[in-house]
Amino acid sequence: MSEWRGIEPNCNIVKDLLPSYMDGLCSEDSGKLVEQHLKGCADCRAFVEMLRESEAAERQREEGQIACTRKIKRHINARLFGWCALLAAVGAGLWMYRDNYGVLSVYYMAALPLLLADVQFLLSDYTEHREKTESRTILTAVSSLLVCCSLLLGFLSVLWGRQGSWPFRPEAEIGTFIRNWHLLLVLCQFAVLATGIVRTVRTANSHSLIISISTTGIALSLSMISVLHTLTSVEHLAQSMGCSGVLLLEGACMACAVLFLERRRLENRRS
Repeated sequence: MSEWRGIEPNCNIVKDLLPSYMDGLCSEDSGKLVEQHLKGCADCRAFVEMLRESEAAERQREEGQIACTRKIKRHINARLFGWCALLAAVGAGLWMYRDNYGVLSVYYMAALPLLLADVQFLLSDYTEHREKTESRTILTAVSSLLVCCSLLLGFLSVLWGRQGSWPFRPEAEIGTFIRNWHLLLVLCQFAVLATGIVRTVRTANSHSLIISISTTGIALSLSMISVLHTLTSVEHLAQSMGCSGVLLLEGACMACAVLFLERRRLENRRS
């Protein structure tokens, strides 16, 4: 320690050396001098501990920022994938509608689970709780009633066709009459779906059941419209009601799955 020979460094000198010492940049002699001083100076030891705690807190903050940045990137990538999947499903439906002259009944069965899962995923970040409210009860009842109306209209169509009697309209106009009613049901379900999405975003309250019912109702009515585009007989219409049953089953399964996963996610968030 030739450079410090004959000199007893005070606290100010040691504090000047501490940054280099803690970073391992000072010379061996300077390091030994600092260590020797720290053994006999409680104030400098406390100062060193404070610096170490500050550095540890800074490293922790930086690591937290890096982890947050990575999480945001993963989140953005996941959301981007969700939007791409939604646009792909809608785009595929429009393309098939154009190339198949409005016949999409099989597509609805394949796309319904994807659409339901995707919409619920895109709304998951906005959902913070699940509480029963008057508006949610009303929307659920309205959406369920519209689904029942769509099914009832399909069964009545089969019944009227087998009996050979078409109320309110001549036989030549019955197809247009039924399609218009299904189209009205689609528009009503779209209104319920949009309301459920807006309410979820604004209130952070879960409307997943409403979204599942309304999306299933939309697919159900569109499927019936698709069948009516190529209707050849009453038996063909009766057979198409089996597609309605599959759509209802898919919608119910997806609704149960979404409710279960949403409940688990909200419980984990609270804990």
